[in-house]
This record gives sequence, structure tokens and C-alpha cells, in this order.
Amino acid sequence: MPDLMDEIIRAAIERGEFDDLPGQSQPLKLDDDPHTPAHLRLAHKLLRENGLAPDWIAEGSGIDHDRAALLVQIGRARPKLRNAPPTERAALRAALDAQAAALNRRVLRHKLKAPKGIPHKPLLDIERELG
Repeated sequence: MPDLMDEIIRAAIERGEFDDLPGQSQPLKLDDDPHTPAHLRLAHKLLRENGLAPDWIAEGSGIDHDRAALLVQIGRARPKLRNAPPTERAALRAALDAQAAALNRRVLRHKLKAPKGIPHKPLLDIERELG
């Protein structure tokens, strides 16, 4: 069967039936996200066309941004955690722990909001990041 279809399409190409089609040489619009459940695609399309996003998408972007900022902050804090006096080290560590805990609470809330099939964002493991 595929051979027959290939022959039909090849013959149509040779006859020029696909010449001068609208959108020729333009990139394809692949707006549909294959991970979006079928029953939500129209709603997501309407939101996207109007510059909006579902709450879980906006929250996910915020989590990604804040996670990256916290990782930078952790990287800058490593030398201070090794060389600072104990009281300063304890205060810095407590602040980092609190920020990581707050981010992880947001990640857990995000997991509850995101539709089935959407990859979950990982929790931030402060111990591993401080290494």
C-alpha cells in the first residue's frame, strides 16, 4: 500500500500539482504541543494566540528562573561557607536552606497543577548543590 501512495504522490509532483501552493517555502507552523492533552489543545491555542498561558506554564517558567538564580547564588556562597566565621556560615546556610525549601514547595505545587504527561520539575537538593 505505501508503494501505491508513493507512486501517486510522485506522479502528482511530476505533473506540478504541488507547485505554487500557499505557504510554499515558508516554515511550518508547529504550534501544537504533542504533550498537551487533546481536550486542552484548543484552549491552549486560544491562550497562546492572545499572549496568555495557563497558570501552571507561567509558574513553571518562574520556577525555572528562580532555580537558576538560586544556583548562581549557591555557587557564589560556596567559598563563604568554607572560609567565613561559624556564625556567618550558619546564617548564610540557613538563608540558602530557606530559599531552597521555598523553591521546593513551589515545585511540589506545580506538580499538582501540571496536566498528566507533563515532565515534572526536579526538587533542588541543597546538599548536592553545595557539594
